Amino acid sequence: MKIGTTIKFGLLQVGVNQHSIRNKTESELKLANLCDCHHQPYKQKKVCSIDGKEQPYKSDIKGYKTGKNSFVELQAKEIEALQEADKGINIICFTPKENVSYSDFVETFTLEAINNHEAYMLLRNSLIEQNKIAICRSISRGKERLALITPYRNYLQLVYLERHNDIEIGVKDVKTSKENSTLFSKLVEKYSRTAFNINNDIQYDYMAKVQELIEKKMSGEIILTPTKEEKQEQTNTDLLKEMVM
Repeated sequence: MKIGTTIKFGLLQVGVNQHSIRNKTESELKLANLCDCHHQPYKQKKVCSIDGKEQPYKSDIKGYKTGKNSFVELQAKEIEALQEADKGINIICFTPKENVSYSDFVETFTLEAINNHEAYMLLRNSLIEQNKIAICRSISRGKERLALITPYRNYLQLVYLERHNDIEIGVKDVKTSKENSTLFSKLVEKYSRTAFNINNDIQYDYMAKVQELIEKKMSGEIILTPTKEEKQEQTNTDLLKEMVM
């Protein structure tokens, strides 16, 4: 499985393909329910639970359950507006490897850079040089999870909780400038923490925003989704200098 996402660290962004390397142990045989008349799989349809009318597969209306048969309706664009700023892999801080304990039972993804290869290599090199890992919040498909970014061989891995196996990917050989390497090292130092508690020091901000949106909708508040602003292109050097200040 491959998912397109973005590593975000302050103003820097790196587009990556997130490759699943999960070791699937379940059987490859797929058991299907067959109909009595033609002995073929059932065709799944979405129908209204009230009148049984067939509904389109995709819907712009989502519902968060608040009680028995009661929901707060959210429009897809309202949820997307919340995710727009936060979705992706958001680096919170850096910490020495020994501060975080995690077992071999993890779900691990390789992160393959698809743009801004220099920033990708700056992150990887700085983590190796300082023997640190990046603590992240990963927001994807409406879910928020705690994750770690760690260097492995010549690329980066994203670590969740679950079992994993190994995978090989090709990594573009990019020469990083000395100035940017120095700036990025300073950034890692700036956002590092000598003491870090993985259970107490991470706040799930995205879900708090969803809860806030639900409460606003329940109170009858009109939600206005912001318009996207055009961003001016900047070099990695410009972005790094701005973040170091």
